[in-house]
Amino acid sequence: MDIDPTGNWDLTYMFLAGCGQSAGTATDTFTVTLTPDGYAVSASGASTTGTLLCTPDSCKLSAVFAWSDASMQYQESANMVLDADDNITGNGTVYATDGTTACNLVFTVTGSRS
Repeated sequence: MDIDPTGNWDLTYMFLAGCGQSAGTATDTFTVTLTPDGYAVSASGASTTGTLLCTPDSCKLSAVFAWSDASMQYQESANMVLDADDNITGNGTVYATDGTTACNLVFTVTGSRS
């Protein structure tokens, strides 16, 4: 039987320096639910598309999260592995734009099921 990835996953992002910013960290949470069509991933305040495929040992999440604030729009592309020990690792980029200029921030991510 495949592992069950449902629940909340707490993440710590480690961003490389770029876009005029120093290296830094950020935290977030996403939720995995089981729907009639398979697993669904959601994050508060973000639209999400992606695929979560599972084997008996792990699940692979390839997802895009999009959100905005008062002055910027963001699009995160991430590849993450959720393992049978309730840990998550991965990497990706965040594309950020104010409508005139844009840049990409590179990150790695670790975390666990909460």
